[in-house]
Amino acid sequence: MPVSQPSAAATTVNQPTVHTPLPGKGRSNVLLFVVILFIVITTLASVIISCAVNATSLESKFDTAVGYDDYGYRDLNEAEVIAAREHCSGFDHFDTDGREISRSVIQFIEKEEYGYTFISQETYGDNYEFKQDGDPLTFYETVESVYLTPKAAKEAGSDVDSYEYVDINYDTATGELHRYVSYLEDQEATLAFLKQFFTGY
Repeated sequence: MPVSQPSAAATTVNQPTVHTPLPGKGRSNVLLFVVILFIVITTLASVIISCAVNATSLESKFDTAVGYDDYGYRDLNEAEVIAAREHCSGFDHFDTDGREISRSVIQFIEKEEYGYTFISQETYGDNYEFKQDGDPLTFYETVESVYLTPKAAKEAGSDVDSYEYVDINYDTATGELHRYVSYLEDQEATLAFLKQFFTGY
């Protein structure tokens, strides 16, 4: 079978036409390119700086609006925390009512004494949040504190201030128990109050 040979026209490679640049024209093109590049870079830089300034300004306005201080901290209104009915994110929560436990333990301490004189009982709340990269970390805590003094110290007329106490900390919004803390020198009292905490409500 005969094989056809490509025609001469099909295998011909056209040679490029050589143009001689006009004197000074190449230099003008380079200068024009440099000027355009400078304008583009300047425009982009100004846009980036403007965006950064606006973002900083918006963040600053937001922080002021919600009341954060320089450390990303802000106090929360107790009524709003209670109305939200959602526990905080900064504590672990036990599935039990800290308010009921607190009432039970305080009544027990007042009644049993265990060598202590009941000085006072105080309830205070501390509701706040810290701003983080994601959602703020919230702390809704109500603390019921009982302050005690050893009877022996009182009878001896000691002027030394007593720092013995029992604290029960629970969530302001939900009442869920956070923790129990006691500082008592008397071991029998420590164990008795702790037992009431676990079993007496």
